[in-house]
Amino acid sequence: MTKPQIALIITSVIFVVLIFQLPKVIIKNDKQLKSSTQTAQNASVSAPVAPDEHTKSVKKEDLEKIEVLRKNYYSFSNKEKKLKFADSISRLYLKAMVFDSAAKFSGEVAALNPKPETWEKAGDAYNQAALVAGDAEKAEFSAKSRSFYEKILENNPKSYDVKAKMAMTFVGGPEPMKGIMMLREVLKDEPNNQAAIFDLGILSLQSKQHEKAISRFNDLLKLNPNHTAGLLYMGIAQYEMGERSEAKQYFEKAKMLNTDPVFASTIDSYLKELK
Repeated sequence: MTKPQIALIITSVIFVVLIFQLPKVIIKNDKQLKSSTQTAQNASVSAPVAPDEHTKSVKKEDLEKIEVLRKNYYSFSNKEKKLKFADSISRLYLKAMVFDSAAKFSGEVAALNPKPETWEKAGDAYNQAALVAGDAEKAEFSAKSRSFYEKILENNPKSYDVKAKMAMTFVGGPEPMKGIMMLREVLKDEPNNQAAIFDLGILSLQSKQHEKAISRFNDLLKLNPNHTAGLLYMGIAQYEMGERSEAKQYFEKAKMLNTDPVFASTIDSYLKELK
């Protein structure tokens, strides 16, 4: 039986489960944008602009906004203006699931306005980019993600949710045990940390330790009965164990709580198999 491929996305940032492999996008192949204002026309713009392949998932109206914002971002030197442009660009790319470009401009925001909030947002964006990237880009994006998370942990070692996120950047690379040990450290210091419990549940599920995964998700749902991703993955774990009735209950509750189309399509694919 063929089931949808689900890529893990860190839950405390964007609450969407990716099923299918998203198109990869590469920033370095951008080409120059058409000028949007007279000021921009006269400016020396060093930044390239996305080719059609890079922006094919972006709606036309959003692409037009991005073109203007990017042109202005690279044309103006005023820090406050650049900060607003970069943040708007990142949001538009994220909306279109162009994760590497969203990460690039989240990083620009963090550089212009360095503080824990912007570091975490940039770290999250690069983490998302790594999840859908090819092998060559994955390592680079994961390293950039960690670099932002490390800044936060240097200032506040008790940022356990951030430590859990950083742990997961190791799991998909050459040092998976380092990430697992970090998650265990989080739970040792904060036993009820939902991010670490969830991530360990996911790792158990991925390694086909279904009973252990169910135990982890049980712990999570005791703390947060409406943890939508936890409900979904609990349903998947029950499904893999052949507990069809229980799986259906978790799937239906998750779908009731989260109507996001991508999330709903994941659940529908499993409910269809349960009929």
